[in-house]
Amino acid sequence: MTGAAGSWQQCVWLTLALCGAAHGSDAAAAREGLQRQRASIEAAFERDRTECEQRFVVTSCVEAAQARRREALGQVRKREIELDDADRAAKAAANRQRLQDKAAAQAQANAKAASAAAGAPRQPKPLPQPSRSAGRTPTAKASAPAASSATAASEQAAAARRRAEREARQAAKADDAAQAAEAAAQRASERQDRLAAAEERRERIERRNRERAAAGKVAAPLPVPDAASAPGK
Repeated sequence: MTGAAGSWQQCVWLTLALCGAAHGSDAAAAREGLQRQRASIEAAFERDRTECEQRFVVTSCVEAAQARRREALGQVRKREIELDDADRAAKAAANRQRLQDKAAAQAQANAKAASAAAGAPRQPKPLPQPSRSAGRTPTAKASAPAASSATAASEQAAAARRRAEREARQAAKADDAAQAAEAAAQRASERQDRLAAAEERRERIERRNRERAAAGKVAAPLPVPDAASAPGK
């Protein structure tokens, strides 16, 4: 099965090529390539199994084809897991960067508002009448609006920081939930792989038994007891 072995080697080499090329290409294109590679592996396995049916010793031939199939699919699955991990890391980093940029922009806007309020020209006010001043000075009256604006800007900046921190915590929780869902999906996929492997083993055993039965390799029946050992009537 030199041609079949060559096709399997080509599948493995193409998978490794996808692993290297995906670093500089779009992840979606890499995933599509892996899907095509998976289909190619399955097609190669079907060709090998069909060829095995034409051989005298079918079981060992099919087992070798299954081993090649498992190896090639393992390479594909490994790359898919790497792409999933990279996608999660990229999404989490982008989300953190977005929240940081939002908080920085809000803080900058609040700082500009506070600076503008503190440096705004004050409208001249007439001197208060003696009967209305009652212990209040023009300086105190003029500085009160500026202090109030600075306080409001500081409170707005603090509120923006709290809001950014709250959004960051929510984003972290969402990222944790996504990772948990991905881990659950991976466990389910691994369980399916184990079930498929168990089914392959069962089919292999049944096929071996059929081949042995067809070749006449069946267990000899128990000897018939002779008259001397037969129980008395």
